[in-house]
Amino acid sequence: MKELQKVIEYFGEHNQIHNKTPEELKELIIAIESGEPEKIFEEYCDVIVMLNQVKEIYNWDNEDIRRQCRKKVFRTLARIRNGYYEGEEDA
Repeated sequence: MKELQKVIEYFGEHNQIHNKTPEELKELIIAIESGEPEKIFEEYCDVIVMLNQVKEIYNWDNEDIRRQCRKKVFRTLARIRNGYYEGEEDA
């Protein structure tokens, strides 16, 4: 996406990965803890924008990302079936 590349070029790759992304992730955590859906939505979108910049910087392929995410979901489902999380308060 050309617009994302312009943002990355302006602020710099290092800044966007090492400063801005963690900042936005922290803000999402605070919003989630607030329980306010509007705040959560806004911060969720900020995090998505930052993660898309990270994806752009590292030149990750969408299909590779989808494949890895599916793998993670299926691993979690297998762990649920196998009782991996039993006894844990927060899985």
